[in-house]
Amino acid sequence: MSTKAVTIAGPIQVFPIFSFATKIGAREAIYELRENVESEENEEWSLMQLEKIETLPISKESILALLNDGMGAFVKSYDVIEIFD
Repeated sequence: MSTKAVTIAGPIQVFPIFSFATKIGAREAIYELRENVESEENEEWSLMQLEKIETLPISKESILALLNDGMGAFVKSYDVIEIFD
């Protein structure tokens, strides 16, 4: 069974990556983060994107590929779902 996660990523990973089980939870977190950032003095919201990443099923071979070849070898599919600017 493959693993699916919805993630939030900022430009050049300025913000940490968070994982969520659903798009709704991820969107709510982005809206809350945006509200917090914009309420801070001297802070400016930067582009964020909602990404869906599906990994290969966990097996000896896929873990070895991850360790030897990096994250790209472990990702089955990757989609940008939405961009928040």
